[in-house]
Amino acid sequence: PVTGLPPDAKIQNTSWSPDGSMIAFTHDTGSRLDLYTITVSSGRAAKVGSVVVNNTLPGTPYSWYPDGK
Repeated sequence: PVTGLPPDAKIQNTSWSPDGSMIAFTHDTGSRLDLYTITVSSGRAAKVGSVVVNNTLPGTPYSWYPDGK
């Protein structure tokens, strides 16, 4: 089970970190896309600061760094 998900989560754009320790996803609030991560070992989801994701171009609207950040 995953804790910390937003209410009525509308999850999109999921991807695993390069080292497999985290999952990132966007949550569509209806007026913006928020970025979240899930720490796999704890099952805890957390919003990434006050980041608003721009999804105007095709593809995933965020990228993992090679070190998993």
